[in-house]
Amino acid sequence: MNDVERLIHKGLKLRCSIDGLKKELEAVNRDVAALAEFPEGKATAYVCGEGCRARVSLREYEKWDQTRLDDARRLLGEELFGTLFRRVWEPVSRREVQGFLRHGPRELRAVVQAAREARTAPLVVYELNAGGVGE
Repeated sequence: MNDVERLIHKGLKLRCSIDGLKKELEAVNRDVAALAEFPEGKATAYVCGEGCRARVSLREYEKWDQTRLDDARRLLGEELFGTLFRRVWEPVSRREVQGFLRHGPRELRAVVQAAREARTAPLVVYELNAGGVGE
């Protein structure tokens, strides 16, 4: 087995271990959270054991209905609404933007491109060969 194969096999082994541990941790976290007793009006509680403790925080994730927010904007007025919410500009679709950046008018492409920030990060997916590791 060469160095590349060793790295891939090590990565695969680690990935499998991490995935299993994440699932196990999620289950343990749910069990610990079920034991937590939150003080009234607080979003943080502690579950204590001998020589250790766990801090449990209740997190609230919000998703806003854009149509209803638009209705609220009309009722509140732009000025008041603007103090509560900001507009988020997002591409309609990646494909539309990529097509425009390739084929749109040059001067307009430059304006859109200037507003774009792209970051790259490696994504490595490990796979077993049909016959298993080391085939």
